[in-house]
Amino acid sequence: TGTGGREEGNDPYEYYLNELRTNAAYFEHISLGNKLLAQQMDEILRVLAEVYLLGDEEYIQINRNRMKAKIVKDRFLKLDKFHIEYLLDLLKNNKYEIKNARAFLLTAAFNALSAMDTHYTASVYNDNKWCGGGYYD
Repeated sequence: TGTGGREEGNDPYEYYLNELRTNAAYFEHISLGNKLLAQQMDEILRVLAEVYLLGDEEYIQINRNRMKAKIVKDRFLKLDKFHIEYLLDLLKNNKYEIKNARAFLLTAAFNALSAMDTHYTASVYNDNKWCGGGYYD
């Protein structure tokens, strides 16, 4: 698979873009008329789909580490709509200048499976800490 999956009549980019869109409920948002949200999601999903052009044994930078593309591809297919909404939330609430948006998205998406729950738990904790109530009093 050193060709990146580019055989005649086979477009891995489009195939996996549609897989990622399905997992992220992109088509549901389109049918519900949430076109702006769908467009924002699609921008992220298109960056993620580019990884599927790499051969499984090729490497990609994630978190400044070289990782085999197969590992990254497998992980991206596990992302669902909540993970993509989490990525949108990260972009919206980021306080720092993102110098390389593609690298940021690839790393954030790769880490989303393990980081999302921790992120939202910390947010709830911080909200409740300031309000004087909640789980942690």
